[in-house]
Amino acid sequence: MVDLKDRQPSVLLISADLFLGSRIRGAVSASGASLSVVSSGQTALSRLMEDQYALILVDLETPGIDLVEIVRTADSVIPTSTVAYGPHVKERLLTAAKDAGCTEVLSRGKFDATIGEILSRHLTGNE
Repeated sequence: MVDLKDRQPSVLLISADLFLGSRIRGAVSASGASLSVVSSGQTALSRLMEDQYALILVDLETPGIDLVEIVRTADSVIPTSTVAYGPHVKERLLTAAKDAGCTEVLSRGKFDATIGEILSRHLTGNE
């Protein structure tokens, strides 16, 4: 987890889903963090090299995503938490995210239902 005592925590959302993205934006704002959103894997890699994020949220259905590269790049800049989510029926996709080294992997429904808890856990260390 990143030491965020001196600055507002920053979250990177990698997703092309505008509906869930707006719900995430509201939850991140309510948590006191800032949010950057990118809609492709390549843009995410560029952002990870430009800024430091306390938390990375990854929609596993984002086009052009190389999750292994994203996790590796994020951890090389500064160790951070990566939470991935995707459809519960795509078990291989969820398993691949675990294998890629994501801190936490959830079904989309579980992610949506617990986004406040996820932010609290990964941004402040509160359970």
